[in-house]
Amino acid sequence: FLGLAATALALAAEIARPVLTRGALLRRAHALRLAAVLALSSGAALANPNGLDGALQPLVQLGMIGPAGVRGVFGVAIAELQPTFRAGITGLGTFPLVATGLLAALAALALVRDRTGPRGFDALLLLAFAPLALAAQRNVPLLAIVAALVLVRHAPAATAAPGAGRLALRALAVASALAVATAGAALAAGHFQLRGGPRMASSPAFADFHFPERAVDWIERERPPGPLYHRLGDGGYLMWRLGPGLPVLIDGRLEVYGAERYAEIELLGTDAPGAFRRLDARHRFGSALVTFSLFPDLSLLAWLHAQPAWRLVHLDEVAAVFVRVPAGADSRWPAADPLDPAAFPALDPAHAGHPLDLWRRRTRVWLWATLGHPREALALARETLA
Repeated sequence: FLGLAATALALAAEIARPVLTRGALLRRAHALRLAAVLALSSGAALANPNGLDGALQPLVQLGMIGPAGVRGVFGVAIAELQPTFRAGITGLGTFPLVATGLLAALAALALVRDRTGPRGFDALLLLAFAPLALAAQRNVPLLAIVAALVLVRHAPAATAAPGAGRLALRALAVASALAVATAGAALAAGHFQLRGGPRMASSPAFADFHFPERAVDWIERERPPGPLYHRLGDGGYLMWRLGPGLPVLIDGRLEVYGAERYAEIELLGTDAPGAFRRLDARHRFGSALVTFSLFPDLSLLAWLHAQPAWRLVHLDEVAAVFVRVPAGADSRWPAADPLDPAAFPALDPAHAGHPLDLWRRRTRVWLWATLGHPREALALARETLA
């Protein structure tokens, strides 16, 4: 879609060239080539299983980053679709934003000072991608790419032209270089891994807690009854490990499942058990995967554990698995013991105080307090504080 848009901008700039540039003529052959590329590419976009709906899907996605009134559930709830400078949104970090802004300003100044050639296409690129970058965080890298291309194309002529603008160009260039270097250093140091979830440090060891590997090992081995309840963050991993034999409830392809499914599963608020009951009435789950490493809300875990119809059959540091047990019937899976030493690796005193050690301790305190073992939770909390 971005390629189609850029080609359309190039065609528009070529058609407007005689009007915007004194003495310039329409390059008919060039315009026809651009029109042919645009037409053929648009036709190729129709070669998808959903025809016109599939080809126009990017326009639907564009609405997710439009004005507040048209953003819908996705545009409101997903951080990368929210406005770049919205209060409280810091997913990109300061230096990448500063670097991109300086780079865009430098490109615009170079474009204005370059009087030697056509500038319509590059001007349209900047005018199109700057609002997109302001509308949603996910588009900031696109503006950086466009600004870099525009800058490379116009910087030689702009710096050769006399005038006070040369000093401004050089100052912006130095500032941009420093900002880009600082952002690169922060990226290399792993600072962007501090942003959320269980990974409170840049240590790659925290990657082990991003997906419910041990829980899915249990599901793969024991094959509990379906359908399986799970959250969006586990959908792709479940498909990779257990598909296509195990249908998933939802995964990261939000547009495939729609805003209603996303809202009823992900926007749980303070009523996770209520949301689960509504979903269960529709799907009649046979088992449930509750991943708590990414979602610190343990209300659903506590509610399921208190229900006679649900049995906790697996528990580890990342996730729990419950199986529905019919009334009056036994289950071939024994109930998991939250205090079973096999459920959690032993805490190594040599690593006491490391972020990974603290995360493990915190998780166990939460779990034991939630699952009816407050004495053990309090003892571990006191030991950790000490």
